[in-house]
Amino acid sequence: MSSNTVGDNTDRAVEFRIMPSGNGRWYWEVITGGRRVITRGLADTEPAACQEAGDAARAANLIQ
Repeated sequence: MSSNTVGDNTDRAVEFRIMPSGNGRWYWEVITGGRRVITRGLADTEPAACQEAGDAARAANLIQ
């Protein structure tokens, strides 16, 4: 499992959680404040999961 936190304020921090789903695909979540899930998804590869999570965070105006 990988996890990256972006931001310097815990309340505004954005975390991407990327993990294997167990069926050969990759599950991702975009989280703020340490526990609030903004969105989640499933991708075919780990790089695609990272890209989709980043795109979702940008769409939600959480990152640039």
